[in-house]
Amino acid sequence: MAEIARLLHKGEFTELWYRLDAKSGPVVRKFSAHPGDDKLENEAAFIRETLPEPAREYFCQVIGAERDVTGRSFSYEMPYYEGRLLRNIALDRHTGVVEAVNHIKASITALKTTLYAHPSTEQPAAFARRNYIDRIAKRLDRYTDRTDRADRAVDISGANIGELSRLQLDLAFRDIISRSSVSLNGRSLLTPLAILERIRTSPVLMRTMVPRQGSMRLIHGDPHLGNIMIRQGTDKPLFFDPNGFHAGGDMAYDIGKFIISLDYVEPAYEKRLVLPAVSARGGEIEVGGLKTFVDPDLGLRSREIARAVLEDVLPEIFATDLAADPRLLDRAVLAADLHAFAAAHTFIPTARSEMALPLMLHHLETANDHLDLMEEAGPDTPAGSVLLPSIAREP
Repeated sequence: MAEIARLLHKGEFTELWYRLDAKSGPVVRKFSAHPGDDKLENEAAFIRETLPEPAREYFCQVIGAERDVTGRSFSYEMPYYEGRLLRNIALDRHTGVVEAVNHIKASITALKTTLYAHPSTEQPAAFARRNYIDRIAKRLDRYTDRTDRADRAVDISGANIGELSRLQLDLAFRDIISRSSVSLNGRSLLTPLAILERIRTSPVLMRTMVPRQGSMRLIHGDPHLGNIMIRQGTDKPLFFDPNGFHAGGDMAYDIGKFIISLDYVEPAYEKRLVLPAVSARGGEIEVGGLKTFVDPDLGLRSREIARAVLEDVLPEIFATDLAADPRLLDRAVLAADLHAFAAAHTFIPTARSEMALPLMLHHLETANDHLDLMEEAGPDTPAGSVLLPSIAREP
């Protein structure tokens, strides 16, 4: 039997290839050339070396890994798994809301009882500064050049976001991020770097963003709904693409990745949201509904799932942790905003470029609201999320 190969997915730095041959049967090869090769090698090492034994049944298996002869690309193989991505289950109108919520709950519980059962060796304050402040600033560094800003300012008049060129999107990002504030639909908002500065210089916010030691555990690093499969035949969750935090980190970092996925990224990625019109000039931005579903019934379903997960599932699973770290879930909500700032621009060079600007603007709005709420609540308010209801009850 001749080998059969086909491309399954092409991301910013990685490719997934399905391969079938007589000896190995069906496998998936994950490949990355420079500059993504080191990250992929770290991912494979995390699965092979760091993952605790109880968690292994919930993670993909690495069955072969190698660097090419030039040393500038890396790949590993895993079995071909049958199942449905949690992303598709959450957005499938033919899957009941209760069933979708139960799959989500089972997935988070699997992480909580296996991976999160193992303590981190990281220092909480160092992790918070590196991953909630420095990492975001570094990802946005390419947009911080303030020279010739007048020449770089974008001028967009009532264009559909889906019609903007990649250059226009890039200029829009540069114009937003190089400023300390913008006006969005008439409301003055801090921009991402100004938000980081507010966190860094506010004793209340910085204390809130530093996890308690008990919240420092082994973490996945990127458990969004597109990285979780519900396996056919067992209904057990299977996790892909861990970020390779060998020393562990804050559970809120993981929960934040999950929240941003559930709240906005997956509906946008699957093109279930209306692409709004946008006008932008000189820090003044007007944009239509940033979170309007093409199918209103799917929007109602999505909000019903989000409310169940955010108001019931997460507080139940992390009840014991909240007693020791009252702001764990609030920190996760703000972490979701920060994740959006770090990731939004990465969609510009992809087939989902229309996601970039709405993702950034949506989280500019929510982050500004969340900062005010968190600063008012402070780091020592008794357990009970201040921020989760603000997303769960979005119109």
